Amino acid sequence: MTRGGIWSAAANLTPQLCALSISIAGARFLGPSGLGRQSFIAFVVATSLNLFTVGVPVALMRTVGEAVGAERRAEARGLVTWAWRIGVVCATVAGGVILGVAAAGAQPRTAWLLAAATAAVGVVTAFPGAALTGLQRWRGMSVTIIAANVLAAATTILVLALGGGITGMIAVQLGAAVFILVGVTVLARRHVADLAPRPADPGPLRRSTIRYAGVALAGSLVTLIVFRRSEFFFLEHYADDRRLALYSVAFSAVTTLVLVPQALAMAVSPAFATLFGAREHERIRSGYGRSLRLLLLAGLPVTAGALALGPRTLRLVFGGAFAGTRAPLLILLVPLPVIPLMNASYSLIVGLGKARFPLVVGTGSAALNVALDFALIPRHAEIGAAIANSCAQGATAAVTIVYGVKLARGVRWEVPALLRATLASAGAGAAAWGVLDLLGGAAGVVAGLLVGLAAFAALAVALRVLAADDARWLEESFGGRTATLARLIGARA
Repeated sequence: MTRGGIWSAAANLTPQLCALSISIAGARFLGPSGLGRQSFIAFVVATSLNLFTVGVPVALMRTVGEAVGAERRAEARGLVTWAWRIGVVCATVAGGVILGVAAAGAQPRTAWLLAAATAAVGVVTAFPGAALTGLQRWRGMSVTIIAANVLAAATTILVLALGGGITGMIAVQLGAAVFILVGVTVLARRHVADLAPRPADPGPLRRSTIRYAGVALAGSLVTLIVFRRSEFFFLEHYADDRRLALYSVAFSAVTTLVLVPQALAMAVSPAFATLFGAREHERIRSGYGRSLRLLLLAGLPVTAGALALGPRTLRLVFGGAFAGTRAPLLILLVPLPVIPLMNASYSLIVGLGKARFPLVVGTGSAALNVALDFALIPRHAEIGAAIANSCAQGATAAVTIVYGVKLARGVRWEVPALLRATLASAGAGAAAWGVLDLLGGAAGVVAGLLVGLAAFAALAVALRVLAADDARWLEESFGGRTATLARLIGARA
């Protein structure tokens, strides 16, 4: 599970870092207004992946994982074959809808036409990708995604330098999507074929997938509204492309920071489903509790560093025209430490097949987010968007974590260790901010980062921020340098 989480983190972090580098180039070549328009088109494409897959990939991932745990491999292979046909239909619908947007006069028209093709390719890719995730086959898929995004980032920057503009950026995005489709499909065919000599009628598995897809679709809508910048639609209507770009840059920066712990959290979902199929309930409980503690330990220093260095870093990287990202960035950082815990809890809920909770909580979260969008964005633009999104994410995280802990029948939080970690993080953040304030500029950011890291390392050793049980688990599970680190920062039993 840990190895899968690392590969998943790499496959999620690399595209986001590439997107961030593209945003920086876009800000320099297109300016705030041009970057805002490109961000909106890319957002529509990403939205189609949440909406037009109708929840089937998430349900497929969960059902395949459970079927493998229950040794129903031939049926799992038959289920994947059935789901791929659904994917082709979904992709056709997604592409058709965005083609309609282009036909209605959206500009630049060629960019919207290319976006329609990109959406269709992305939707169909989600289905073989879900099969690989359910089988916990992370490495090959991750390598494909990483390679495609690195090549796309380099090509996009070159296209922008040559004057390709927004249309050139979307064209490169389409090429990357096709590359990923081919690679993921080849991998999925090979690994699915290894499940059994021939597929069997999925029967009950298909019905289970259809039932859970409805719940997963509701979850996708919540992801779209609460966690995928639904504020873009409001900013596009009530503000202008410049204000949209300010919010987009701040949101992307926060998303980048949370991706590694979030990907580690999401990697446990198929593992939970497999353990559930094998009736290993005690391993589910202990693994979930440890995930929460370690993810929170990782999230606290990241948040402290981002609060101290983030606003000045964005202004330096994107230019003086993006000085307005400071307020939305600080607001969006508030719920950052608990977002990975929410994802781990949601993974547990999905893995255990609890269908009603995501629907109920998702509806409430989406309603809260949209209500705050209507109330705040018309008068406060990007700052109102940040407040609305931060409130909705925080509320969703709190409720999801509470329910996950209830499902696990309680977890040990090791509160003293977490309080020590909070103190160490705050001290490191203060040290980083002090150095930045003293030196200023790029040198201040770099020096602040180095001093902050050194301060956290020293405080982590001095305060013993890792619980004794977690330190012992890290030693036994990984050994080597990880064991040495665990002994240095782990509390004594």
